[in-house]
Amino acid sequence: MPRHVQRRQAAQPLHTTGVVSRAQQSSTCPVTASRSSRNTYWTNPDASVARSQRFAFDALGRLQHLIETRNGEDVSTLYGYDANGNRTSDASFRGKTTTTEYDGLDRPLRITDPLAGLTQLAYDGQDRLTGLTAPNQAATGFTVDGLGNVQETSADRGSRPATFDAAGNLKTLSDGRGTTASFTYDALNRPLTVAYPQSGENVTYTWDTGCANGIGRLCQASDKLGSTRYAYDARGNLESETRTIGTVSLTTRYTYDDADRPITTITPSGKVLTTSRDADGRIGKVAGDVAGTPIDLVKDVQTDAAGNVTAQTFGNGTGLSRQFSDDGLPIGQTVTQATRPQDGDVPLPAWALALLGAGLLGALGRRRTALVLVLGLAAMLLPHTSTWARETLTYDADGNIVERASPAGTTTYGYDALGRLDSEAGPAKTQSLGYDANGNRTSDAGGSHTYTPHTNRPASVAGQAVSVDAAGNVTQLRNLGFVWNQAGYLAEVRQGTPAGPLLATYDYDHKGRRLRKSTTAAAPQGATTTLYLYDHADRLLVEADGAGTPRITYVWRDDTPVALIRHGTPETVLYLETDHLNTPRVARNQAGQVVWRWESDAFGSTAANADPAGTGTSTTVNLRLPGQYFDKESGLFYNWKRYYDPTIGRYISPDPIGIAGGLNLFGYAKQNPLRFIDPDDLSPDPLNSSGESRGLPGVPTSFDVFFQVLLRMTSLLRAQCRRSMRYRRCAKIALRNVGKSVTPLTKFRWRFARWLRRDEPEKHVIPEQMSCPASA
Repeated sequence: MPRHVQRRQAAQPLHTTGVVSRAQQSSTCPVTASRSSRNTYWTNPDASVARSQRFAFDALGRLQHLIETRNGEDVSTLYGYDANGNRTSDASFRGKTTTTEYDGLDRPLRITDPLAGLTQLAYDGQDRLTGLTAPNQAATGFTVDGLGNVQETSADRGSRPATFDAAGNLKTLSDGRGTTASFTYDALNRPLTVAYPQSGENVTYTWDTGCANGIGRLCQASDKLGSTRYAYDARGNLESETRTIGTVSLTTRYTYDDADRPITTITPSGKVLTTSRDADGRIGKVAGDVAGTPIDLVKDVQTDAAGNVTAQTFGNGTGLSRQFSDDGLPIGQTVTQATRPQDGDVPLPAWALALLGAGLLGALGRRRTALVLVLGLAAMLLPHTSTWARETLTYDADGNIVERASPAGTTTYGYDALGRLDSEAGPAKTQSLGYDANGNRTSDAGGSHTYTPHTNRPASVAGQAVSVDAAGNVTQLRNLGFVWNQAGYLAEVRQGTPAGPLLATYDYDHKGRRLRKSTTAAAPQGATTTLYLYDHADRLLVEADGAGTPRITYVWRDDTPVALIRHGTPETVLYLETDHLNTPRVARNQAGQVVWRWESDAFGSTAANADPAGTGTSTTVNLRLPGQYFDKESGLFYNWKRYYDPTIGRYISPDPIGIAGGLNLFGYAKQNPLRFIDPDDLSPDPLNSSGESRGLPGVPTSFDVFFQVLLRMTSLLRAQCRRSMRYRRCAKIALRNVGKSVTPLTKFRWRFARWLRRDEPEKHVIPEQMSCPASA
């Protein structure tokens, strides 16, 4: 997060406070003497407004209005409260209202959404949640013992009995299939082992010893494929990660600046990727080398005051610029190319003729005409910029994209009262989408879909039966069979049924990241083995063959992919142009030619064009929606611990964190994939171009409240993520790093009433770099 210096002017009846960054990007905040309103502006150094918000409070200091500007008009969200200060209603600009009813102990009992969908909650005598029923009657029940230990029974995941040791650590946990995982811990309650009935998915953790600066840190994790060893610098930053897979050992190294921000990544092949940052930590360029030649893979990165990346230039000279509305929504994108004539573009006789003509004209006294001729010739020779592609986005008053205009054509979108995408019409696909009360898709261009009553489990897709195991994992869908390992990860893909011919096998590390994919001759790509390595932020860094020889190195600017370096003879680079969600849409080569394009429908079911120029040469880019990777053998998108099916817009297994990720354990991006992303398959995040979550913590929708409450009430996450303005991201990564089974949802202490009754100023924290103080 950028560092800022806060300046306060002398208090006046109406005064302004400012927050100024080292880059002189400031937030100015007029505040009335009664403190009843607060305005926040993200202003650029040229005084232009990058984003603005206005907050109005009632006499008790509770947020009453949140006002933003969209499409040139003010859009207001109105909040209502009861006599005890509980928020009872959220009403949007278009009158879409969510209401919450409370019992006599100020506990939320019923939440009604704008389509009259009812979510019901139940508690025991100690305010602990014992039941939750979604609008489609899918129920989740919780049994809480005297020590606060929780066991879950889910309509989607089945019964999940658990036992705990004397310190409250999870001792055993069984899934809906009856597969039991056992856990052990050291004296500091850190996980030591995770064991299953069969040893294939067992994990062993080693702490403190065997690595540099390892005291208090994880030094090694051993799993089915081998081990992951860590080393740290004196400040606790990850210095190296060595992954051993059989006889293959691959080490990735990192260096950091004085603010502990990563600046250098050295891949196992020795390729050095260097990130340059300004004083506020914003990336200015990412450099590397291709075929031994140093190159700025992306440079001249410009960022506005709200953190939106407004411009950047790729290593092939292609420029990408973005425009944003006053409330920070991306509204346009332009791709340009700086060009200069190459040898032979202007024939030598033409040069000679032009110069001769200029000389003759000058001799005859027609100096002005000669000057024009010379300047015209110079313009031909000097670099110039040409616009290659423009894209514009149009929004409704709720912030949903209703039109996207691009070189491929114009696509229009429609939404229901819950903000779910219910129609799209454009070059990629035209379809209407239907949903049940809990967001399960019931119809689309492919046909009708059904679900097991009172659950979110699929029963049929387009008239074909779907098989699901007792833990909620899909085992048969269309012409594919799926086999799941003991940890609940997809292990095999087969033709037809789970017993059919093998297409692919998958293996994972202790974090649930896929490390190896082996396909057979029956798969579309044939028999091959691919190893995957990830960086310090769990982003895909390297693809290698089974012997560890690199095939592809992925280059990132924060969470945005910007380039692929393809190893081989010769070594080449592809530059990735992404959309407003940071989804790759175009790949260009060093000459600026488009060699790959993905113009898809909103949920990503449209196939990519591997040869848009028709040259006969195919180009492969497997990155898809944020955090996802295309598997040719299944048509699914791998998304960390789960797999996403773009044809039906949902995952094929339930959320590992249960209802903490939302009421629908299979849904993707709240059924609005143009506005939300889910890079770590846990819970959707709203996104602006910088990759930061947007919105006010503590102003949740009815679908967010469960996730935020459950995570905020754990001491572990509260300690790690307190006051973090990327709380959702921080909390989810903390869950990931500890492990799904080590810190399960069953250890969470749920205190809804306490969370919902906390003071309003705490509820509506504004990020530090854009903060307006509550008082002078």
